[in-house]
Amino acid sequence: MIKGITKVEMFSEKIEGSERKSLSGRDEADYLVGEVSYTKGGINYFSGNVSKRGYRISVQMQTKGDGFTSFMIGGGICQSQWVEEAKMLSGKRLAALVMDETIRARLQTIKAECLAIYRAKHPVDEEQVGDILGPFESDASEDSVDRGEMAGLMAGGLIV
Repeated sequence: MIKGITKVEMFSEKIEGSERKSLSGRDEADYLVGEVSYTKGGINYFSGNVSKRGYRISVQMQTKGDGFTSFMIGGGICQSQWVEEAKMLSGKRLAALVMDETIRARLQTIKAECLAIYRAKHPVDEEQVGDILGPFESDASEDSVDRGEMAGLMAGGLIV
């Protein structure tokens, strides 16, 4: 085990139908990323609770695009479960948890829950497939606004 590694990514799967273009024109999509990790424990500054030291599994939604990855802390789609308490990180134990079929099954269950949350927040409507500027694309005319101008107006808050 390489010194300093405290987590192992188990999967990174693109959510079907999440592909879109950002306002700057970059391609991006949402992914569900599952991992087994070790946490040092201590005080959780978001909740004020004291966290145990040990291993946990989690699935988190991340947005990936042309050269970037982003995720939301404290408000995004993330589910985690406690696995076991441990006083210190063991590379052998982390590797054993990664190979454990029970852990893999629990990760798949969490992934299904996260996908259901995602679908509830982002319903797929067959008529609205495409990027956000799709309705503004029509036959070019003298008084039409091009995509770049429309993106600038939206980014500047002039069009909501």
